[in-house]
Amino acid sequence: MEPLSEAADQAREQGDPVWHRGEVEVLGVAVVAVLRAPSAYDSLVPAMAVVETVVAGVLAARGDEARARMAACEQVARAADLLD
Repeated sequence: MEPLSEAADQAREQGDPVWHRGEVEVLGVAVVAVLRAPSAYDSLVPAMAVVETVVAGVLAARGDEARARMAACEQVARAADLLD
């Protein structure tokens, strides 16, 4: 059994819902954010923390050109009143 499948099986056994996407099979990588809440609506906080961490890692790895590109994208978003 593949490690990702084993991890998904263990999570299911603990009662955690598991969404296993085809991309995981192709890429061989899964980033997991666990949430336990007494609400019908999940919070996006854990997932956003993962996204921010990945983006920060990509920017650090890609250097100044990537940071400049991100700054330009944020400037466009602010001009369109999409960011505060």
